[in-house]
Amino acid sequence: SVNAIVIQVNMCEHQLAADITTSRLENAIFSKTVNSFHDVIDTCSRNTISVTGKVVGPIDLCQEARDPWSLYLGVKEYMQTNHKADFDAHEYKMMVFPANVLSAIGVGTMGGGITWYRDSYVQHPVLFLHEVGHNWKLAHAATEFESKEYADLSGAMGYCCEVRCYNFIHNWQLGFAEVKSELTLDSILSDADANGWVEVEVPAQGVHRESGIKILTGPDESDAYMVLSYRYTGADSFDRYLAGNWNHGDTIQFHHWDGDRTTSMELTHLLSSIKVGQSSLVLDTDRDRTRVDRDLKAQFVRAEGTSAIVRLCRKQPGESLASATACTASTTTMTSVTMTSVTKTSTTLTSTSVPMTSVTMTSVTKTSTDTTITITSTVPPEPAGTWTAYFDSEASSPTELTKGALVGIGCMGDFCKSVKTNVWSDITVSAKGMTTIQVDVGNGHIACNTGQVATAVTCLGSSCDNLRLHCAWPNNGRVKSQSHNLEFVPETLHATAESFCLDNEVAIGLQCDSAKCARVMLMCAEFEPSEQCVPHCDYLSMQCGDDGCGGNCGSCGDTMCNEDVGRCV
Repeated sequence: SVNAIVIQVNMCEHQLAADITTSRLENAIFSKTVNSFHDVIDTCSRNTISVTGKVVGPIDLCQEARDPWSLYLGVKEYMQTNHKADFDAHEYKMMVFPANVLSAIGVGTMGGGITWYRDSYVQHPVLFLHEVGHNWKLAHAATEFESKEYADLSGAMGYCCEVRCYNFIHNWQLGFAEVKSELTLDSILSDADANGWVEVEVPAQGVHRESGIKILTGPDESDAYMVLSYRYTGADSFDRYLAGNWNHGDTIQFHHWDGDRTTSMELTHLLSSIKVGQSSLVLDTDRDRTRVDRDLKAQFVRAEGTSAIVRLCRKQPGESLASATACTASTTTMTSVTMTSVTKTSTTLTSTSVPMTSVTMTSVTKTSTDTTITITSTVPPEPAGTWTAYFDSEASSPTELTKGALVGIGCMGDFCKSVKTNVWSDITVSAKGMTTIQVDVGNGHIACNTGQVATAVTCLGSSCDNLRLHCAWPNNGRVKSQSHNLEFVPETLHATAESFCLDNEVAIGLQCDSAKCARVMLMCAEFEPSEQCVPHCDYLSMQCGDDGCGGNCGSCGDTMCNEDVGRCV
């Protein structure tokens, strides 16, 4: 279990917020109420981990050095003098500081049991999972490249703050999950060449302890490998927290990992998330800036109870991420694939102390310095649309919200005080069924409804500390479900920078990072244009409301239609 002492710390002239009380911290961390840290880690660990302990303070600390380690040494000295018995009796030391004392919203040591938190984020249990995860030697959850170190939003070791459990690799490291079987890439491609495809059953990781399918990509056991997992969101699954998350809920996922033991502190890399009925190439990564083509394609055929049926096959000549089709049956009689079962002794979850002088600290607000888009042309890329002028308040924000699809955003001034947007007017949108989503805390992730495109960003109030994202249904095409994140801009705080989706991509969401939404990241997805208007009733399973083409998707009889989601209520 996690036996923790939670220490409230006032820092010189900086005081904890008035609503940070002993009672509130006890409820947020130790209670059995829904979405407390205790409740979420109990669910995510298959009821094997509990959180117990004590809240003390606030204590008054005043010192010049404000880096996390110096703060801890100051707290430790105070506690050893005034609360030695309590301090020594608890393995985990969780310190809560006023928001403007820490440069990150949370920090945790890799190994050991020391964590630091901003008081303005204690309502988010995933922040505790993230930082205590570092104490358990978990690295961050990245997407394809190391420069996107926090971008896997399906796992607790990615960006804050939506509630979710760990990805399969982290669950395996903690003893919450086991590898069900192993395949080699060579055997998959060989069998697929002979028979058309290899069909595998992937149990849901949130229901079945033995659930991951390990795919060895090289001849050696020690080589890097991929793991195939199923993020089923049913009520009986700990991945139910992903319900409604259209990027990751109820998806088949492929992860790359370079680790070879439960204590390996290597980034996990989310390569692909595929929904039922979809096919996708499975591009591996060199972790730096290149996707590695393994000739592998995956098709999520169907869900059967709490398992997924997936076909693996060789990609066809000329196929790309945008043009991947279903695996094609061979004229040869299909044969079943033989998978090697893996027997593994469950890992006992312990926290191994490390010398305090050599502890590695990691925070959830890392500035990325690597470029992840490789441009082969000598001409600098340009967004497809037209830039607005900069605006810095609700009053100066754009008022035309249906001019087209949002494809770019720019920042200027202290804490991104002024914002501009790029809108592609070739994509027309419907004024009916528009939705508006808001970032309330200056640090969060928002996305349009499935099938919608972002059309505008506006500021809330007298500044751009908080943003609104406006979304609408496209008239002349549809959005594909595969998406990816760009880099946060600006790279250096307070600088002027812009970021935009390339080729035929549009923005479908955004994320703020740091206080006052000082850095912004767009989520992009491919737009598939059509010369004729494409009704979206069928592919979005809409029962009613605007079909995007001047018609409607049906009527609701005696009930009402929720136009935002096209459902009778």
